[in-house]
Amino acid sequence: MEATGSVCAGPGEMEIQGGVLHKYCGGKAHVFIPEGVTEIGPHAFEACGALRTVALPDTLRSIGAGAFAGCSALEGVQIPETVDSIGVRAFWACTNLAAAALPAGLTEIAPGLFEGCAALAKAVIPQGVRRIGEYAFRYCRALEEAVLPPSLEEIGEGAFWDCASLTAIALPQGVAAVPPAAFQGCLALREISMTDSVTEIGAAAFCGCSALVTPHLPGSVRSLGEGAFDRTPFSWRSHAVCDRCGGSFRGVFRRFCSVCGRPKGY
Repeated sequence: MEATGSVCAGPGEMEIQGGVLHKYCGGKAHVFIPEGVTEIGPHAFEACGALRTVALPDTLRSIGAGAFAGCSALEGVQIPETVDSIGVRAFWACTNLAAAALPAGLTEIAPGLFEGCAALAKAVIPQGVRRIGEYAFRYCRALEEAVLPPSLEEIGEGAFWDCASLTAIALPQGVAAVPPAAFQGCLALREISMTDSVTEIGAAAFCGCSALVTPHLPGSVRSLGEGAFDRTPFSWRSHAVCDRCGGSFRGVFRRFCSVCGRPKGY
């Protein structure tokens, strides 16, 4: 099919106008998008339950919001390096998606991009990405590894919520805040690495991380939100003051001062 077609003529056909693939009308398991397509429009393949693989052309520049949302049989996708924009929830609830290679031209992981991709095992965020959007990987319960680039500056609320298989996370130097519910419900999370650029940890950020034994909070942390470490191996107070440095430790676990490290009494 040429990228200048304009109508959905029957099973396996696509509606393409001016290089934009607006709608896929077929029910095939394997789809090849023709060269010349520069954009996959919003919701173009949404809820195509039979779709297992899709071949994207090297002419592609952007993937619209919800483009493949609900494609529950989709197993993997190789996104060309030419793509520099992927919309909100583009792969939402692709429950069988095990792998997705992201292109180097991205600057943001859109909100809800892989939310509900229950089979996704690894996420490598390319260098150049500055922001991971809200709920981008929420409910990716098979996700064991998330590699964050040095370019990252911001993580959205609930970005890794309920990634129950995630075992470790290393926040790069540019990240100054761990937002609310960022890692809530990450049951296997045993290790967090934070730099001294982190000054704030939001409410319920690590709530329910029941395997988290030693959080190693840097001394730069000045604010912890309510319930930041609830349902972890630590005991917490709503408020405590260190008798050595005089700092306020609202929400900080009560065994050690997060600023000077001194053990506190009960």
